[in-house]
Amino acid sequence: LASMGAVLALKFSNTFIDQMVYTGAMFLVGIVVNNGIVLVDYANRLRRSGVARTEALLRAARHRFRPIIMTAMTTICGMIPLTFGNAVEMGVNFKSFGLVLIGGMTSATLFTLLAVPVFYTLIEDAREKVTVIVYGVFKR
Repeated sequence: LASMGAVLALKFSNTFIDQMVYTGAMFLVGIVVNNGIVLVDYANRLRRSGVARTEALLRAARHRFRPIIMTAMTTICGMIPLTFGNAVEMGVNFKSFGLVLIGGMTSATLFTLLAVPVFYTLIEDAREKVTVIVYGVFKR
């Protein structure tokens, strides 16, 4: 999800792939995974307390919207000086690092709030079907 935004940011800025792109991608994966975990963990806690799946996902998205947006905005705002300034340290240009994080965080934040609940539902439905099939096979 995040890679789409990162690739588009690099493409539109005509920035070549260098070692800082890969470093930025590793940072991006860590941040994006954390946002997904925050959302799914809250939904799971609600489900354990007896809330229905759809309602739990809606509440989780509503309650975790602000922390997810704040994480994205602080990361994006922190990368603006690296991206648009003259950030060269020891001969390494950090522009591509900032571009990857800005583009990736923008797309990942939107997709986290939209795609994670959808995939959660699909995986949960598949898990329930597999459980029924396995239980039926071993009950015989």
